[in-house]
Amino acid sequence: MKILLSCLCVFFELVGGITAQTNAFQKIEYASFDVNSYRTKARDSAYIDLYFSISDNGLMAVNEQDDYQNIHNYYSFQLTQQELKTLHSIFGKNQKLKSYLANTRLDENSVYAGSYDFYRVTYADGSVDSICIIQPFMTTKFQDVYNFLDSIIYVRDDKTQIKKFEIPMAFKNSLKSSYLKSNYLPEIKTLPSFKP
Repeated sequence: MKILLSCLCVFFELVGGITAQTNAFQKIEYASFDVNSYRTKARDSAYIDLYFSISDNGLMAVNEQDDYQNIHNYYSFQLTQQELKTLHSIFGKNQKLKSYLANTRLDENSVYAGSYDFYRVTYADGSVDSICIIQPFMTTKFQDVYNFLDSIIYVRDDKTQIKKFEIPMAFKNSLKSSYLKSNYLPEIKTLPSFKP
């Protein structure tokens, strides 16, 4: 009887591990971008000023373009196990990214002057999920992970400079396709000048 119970325990651990692996992300990719702005040349083309990818082992590679200071940086971070756990709680295959879309309209008389956010998640089984979203449309839970990722990039100092790398074309194509389908995204407008 003890042997049978031991075998069952091992079996359930293996099945649980396989399920967790299948639900886990293989790669998270993100872009902050705008479309049809002064920085884009072709209609409906995207200008990406920030791209990052996070692999399943927690290595985060960042491609950041700062056109105000004319600087292009490439660096990486190694996420902790706790940080990876936080990401797995949001980017699991069982939770579609669309479920984090809390709203699809701005408040009346509001103007949107920010950028768009695009997330693309590849899971261990090869399936892919993606979403174009803006901060005002995010659920509180997704807003928390947005702020968490933002703090890694802009607050943490333990970054390592890495070699230049291009944003993958498959990602760019996926971004464009998702953007064109996202008819709820507001037009990005420049805030009026308050000069006297």
